[in-house]
Amino acid sequence: HEWGAKNDTLASKLLAWNPFDQNSVAPFFDPGWMFDVHDGFDIVIGNPPYIQLQSLAKSAKELQKSYQEAGYKTHDSMGDMYCLFYELGYNLLKWNTGILSYITSNKWMRAGYGKRLRDFFAEFTNPLLLIDFAGQKVFDTATVDVNILVFRKSKINLRTKSITITENCLSYLGDYIEQNALNIHYRVDEPWVILNTIEKSIKEKIESIGTPLQDWDIRINYGIKTGFNKAFIINSEVKDVLVKKDPKSAEIIRPILRGRDIKRYGFDWANLWLLNVHNGLVDKGISPIDINNYPIIKAFLDNYYPKLLVRQDKGITPYNLRSCAYMEDFDRHKIIWAELARTGNSFAFDDNGFYCLAGAFILTFGDNDNGKFSYKYLVSLLNHPTTLLYLEYVYSKLDSTGWQWKKEPIEKIPIPRIDITKQNQFESLYDEYINALEKEKIEALVEIDKSIFDLYCFNSKERSFTFSKLK
Repeated sequence: HEWGAKNDTLASKLLAWNPFDQNSVAPFFDPGWMFDVHDGFDIVIGNPPYIQLQSLAKSAKELQKSYQEAGYKTHDSMGDMYCLFYELGYNLLKWNTGILSYITSNKWMRAGYGKRLRDFFAEFTNPLLLIDFAGQKVFDTATVDVNILVFRKSKINLRTKSITITENCLSYLGDYIEQNALNIHYRVDEPWVILNTIEKSIKEKIESIGTPLQDWDIRINYGIKTGFNKAFIINSEVKDVLVKKDPKSAEIIRPILRGRDIKRYGFDWANLWLLNVHNGLVDKGISPIDINNYPIIKAFLDNYYPKLLVRQDKGITPYNLRSCAYMEDFDRHKIIWAELARTGNSFAFDDNGFYCLAGAFILTFGDNDNGKFSYKYLVSLLNHPTTLLYLEYVYSKLDSTGWQWKKEPIEKIPIPRIDITKQNQFESLYDEYINALEKEKIEALVEIDKSIFDLYCFNSKERSFTFSKLK
């Protein structure tokens, strides 16, 4: 009664809970009152829930808000609830002796949202053991890739026994770990990756010679969002009819690529066109398209007017596309790629002014680097096996089939900033390879691969390992 008088909220929760019912869930947790534990637990072990916090923004706004305001160092609005459980478990441990062991998704090791959790581990815990099961199936009913992390709530000794499980060894896991684990020191501001000697050498060479693209003067942007593709994306047959009825229509019709059309070093255009009824560029004094100046296109769009009216991605009128500050970049030379490319790194160079639909990205050089760097050189590096292998080390896959090629992983890739003379050599190799593609010859690609390996100073063992790893 005295305890309840001090805290009416907890008292009301206590009254709603029957401690003698084994199937009853307590709506609170108080170690002191429930277990007479006042200085922390010796062990916290569990498999916390995997729930993306961003999903709560719509389904449970108040819950998401409560997490944001609770003071968790590990909270990230794009993160996962299991990150908060790590910190909660840490807070329940006894200092210097308390040990936590969780099995969770392994996304936190390399994903952007896991940075705060990684930094929390590196600053406040002593990680003892990290087992990354990668693609090995642990739970029969779950497809998520998992890891086990064991840490002590104590000072850090800079040695974490770490291992990636690459074979089915659950029946002799302890022996496998003892024979194959490495001691790794994980630092703040770094992804947590488990590398052997040759992998570590490859990663260090790429990072020492290359400069992350986020430090270049580049712009990476998403493709056009129409809000209703059926109206704004037309085929060549419809385009020819519109232009025949009114040649002026051609002024705002642009060729467009979908993500699925973009291949490695090229693309297969599906003869699709965008009705580019853009919303203007205020900063450059470009006015929005007045659809009344294009009566034939207006008449065509009127067939879909009810859908145009209610769509979210619209401009100042239902006929206009949403504002796009980088609209002019589509008309420039650029690098293009699909957001979902299951076959690996598939980048292409476009110098024909193709627009790209949502589901694809474009990269253009800014004023400081434009003219100093070759798009063909950059495409060659981005398509190279070293890029794919590097992302294996620093970024988390979408799933077992590959990555989402969004802005974040692209910006992490280190690319050597070599002088224009050396870049011109890559341009020549690039052109030779494009020509060789038509003749189904691969000798030119072999030359590109060799030149890039030379650029990164890979030895023969590292070159062989790169290709064997990605087969």
